[in-house]
Amino acid sequence: MNKAIRFNDIENVTMSVDEWIDVEDNDIQRDTVKHSRKAVKYHLKELKLTHLKCAMAITNKGERIKLDAHTRSYMWEHNLLERPDKLFVDVYHVKDRAETRELYKHFDSSMSLESVNDKLAGAFKHLGIDPQSKLLKNGGVTTAVKAIGTRKIAWNFLDMVDVIKPFKKELILIDAENFSAMGFPAPALAAMIITVKMHGKPALIFWDSFVRDEGTKTAKSKDGIYCASEILRVASENGLLSGGSASANRILVPKLVWCFEKWLNKQRITSYPNSFPSFQETIENAGIKQIEPVKKAK
Repeated sequence: MNKAIRFNDIENVTMSVDEWIDVEDNDIQRDTVKHSRKAVKYHLKELKLTHLKCAMAITNKGERIKLDAHTRSYMWEHNLLERPDKLFVDVYHVKDRAETRELYKHFDSSMSLESVNDKLAGAFKHLGIDPQSKLLKNGGVTTAVKAIGTRKIAWNFLDMVDVIKPFKKELILIDAENFSAMGFPAPALAAMIITVKMHGKPALIFWDSFVRDEGTKTAKSKDGIYCASEILRVASENGLLSGGSASANRILVPKLVWCFEKWLNKQRITSYPNSFPSFQETIENAGIKQIEPVKKAK
């Protein structure tokens, strides 16, 4: 448990970039150089208004220690980021260096770890989506849209609105079915989004039967609904669905979409193929334009 921090005072001051650079780094700051290499490609690629806000602590001995903006400081010092005319700095007066370390932990967690659910809820609100079903409220929407909507990209730096927006229509149609989150792991939800994007509301007939376990099997053949359930059951038994891994989506989404297409064409399945369509083929066939990696800053 973190120790209680005894604040003597809090004030706001303005500083130049050079003055900020001279403020001592926190003892437990992570690898600033390593972070700058990633930041220059993504969230610190260009100066933004929020970058003007910083925080530091001053101990009873007058030691000035950064609480955040270590990476910005490094990048300003090495001319990797545009310098603003001034910075607005929150100054926390604390007892000693130990309290600066504890305070840094609070800044580190609160500034960098907005929950996935918060980001998703914010994106829904921005796009005018008011989810009613447990599937959209508590299911693996983030993992599903990440899998089908992005290509080898640093997920933490993506705007969730940009990722959700291409699938707004499909998510609203799916939400109206009032599905439970149970029975729809992220690969199944991703496959459902793809099929609804391709065929509209009629595709949901398949998924309604899927979640009701209404697939059929005879001595010689199975329908696509039964096969989709079977594929997910085997995946679960082999631990492939644990943790919402990216590999699970790449493996299972094409198989589930293949099962849907067999059902759509009223084709019974006597055996599984030696190889299924690739994940990328499945995405392209659905007409989904994936968000590409952010280009490196020159």
